Amino acid sequence: MSVWTDFEREVVIDGENKMEEKENVSLDRRLFVGNIGYRTSEKELKDFFQKFGRVNRLHLPKDHYRKLPRGFAFVTFSTAEEAQMCLQAEDERLVLQGRLLRVHMAEQSKRVNTRRYENNNNNHDQQVLVSDSTEVTDLGTAKEMPVFNINIPDELWEKIFSFLPLRDRIRIERVCHRWKKLALRLWKRQKSLDFYNTFRRFESLTDKMLNSILKRCGPILKSLDLSSSPRLLTDYSMQIINKYCPSLEKLDLSGVDATNISIRDLTQDLHTLKWVRLQRCLYIGEKGLWWLLHNNKDLEYLDVTGNIKLTGQCFHMIGPKVKIMVLKECKKLCDVGIEKIKDRCVDLEELYITDCCLLTSKSILTITQVVQLSPFILHCPPVRSI
Repeated sequence: MSVWTDFEREVVIDGENKMEEKENVSLDRRLFVGNIGYRTSEKELKDFFQKFGRVNRLHLPKDHYRKLPRGFAFVTFSTAEEAQMCLQAEDERLVLQGRLLRVHMAEQSKRVNTRRYENNNNNHDQQVLVSDSTEVTDLGTAKEMPVFNINIPDELWEKIFSFLPLRDRIRIERVCHRWKKLALRLWKRQKSLDFYNTFRRFESLTDKMLNSILKRCGPILKSLDLSSSPRLLTDYSMQIINKYCPSLEKLDLSGVDATNISIRDLTQDLHTLKWVRLQRCLYIGEKGLWWLLHNNKDLEYLDVTGNIKLTGQCFHMIGPKVKIMVLKECKKLCDVGIEKIKDRCVDLEELYITDCCLLTSKSILTITQVVQLSPFILHCPPVRSI
């Protein structure tokens, strides 16, 4: 049988008292302090309140992202008399860094779920749950927040989602199953898609992003514009478009690093294109345009501005429905290409051949025969004679 000394008993009792004091801090010694400067440190605040008495504990909450104080704190004095002395202090003594601190008695907060364990005769734990629907006031207290049940119909949610940018429309799918279902249903009605004002600086559309988006809306998509963010797209993007967009009619690939092979993969099963723009596509040559014109006989608009490989030999595959052709800055375009346009494009209405330095006056004579057939607008600089 062990015999405890008085010292051992005091140590045990003191430890139990400290544990109990740590769990249940007396509120008559605890103060709520507001209007604290955002540059005030915990040490400065503790030294400031030391003039009223001994500060046992000081809690200065900080913002999770900026790591700056949130403007309030909790100060616990050693005795209730010291806390009352601070409460009754004049305003001049409560000025810190040019701010008049607001000091009040702290009250029990109900914002965070807490568990309080008590030892009873049966040695069981009792769990006390506190409601989450509370709001912390400026005094450090908590008050119940009203709970509103608003029933918004799905049609209205879809209308709201339709005004969101592409980034947010994808993010809302993670909120809940209902929003995901509504967002996916909205994608099924997407007929036109572009990426203007979607990406920040140094960001751009990638093949993986394009695949994820077209998987949602590709089957009914009629118009696709990739010209605003083509920097990180590769040849694989052409296969993605071919796979998910069987009904595409309008396509803008300006600036995309597409090649002859990727254009072949794009148009292999895609025969519905009517409007195509390939500005600054430097790696597309005669063979790539041959595949495009061969597989899309209903083409009405073609823009290949800045193509440095086009000579015009592939124009014998062009369909008869073309009405507008833009051939600006095609340095290798020759008279043979213009001759084939005249033979194939009987409904041509506008032709742009600015800065095509290899064209001669023979091309102008050829074009005049088209002018007699239909209303026609020709945009070209003065050309050299034969």
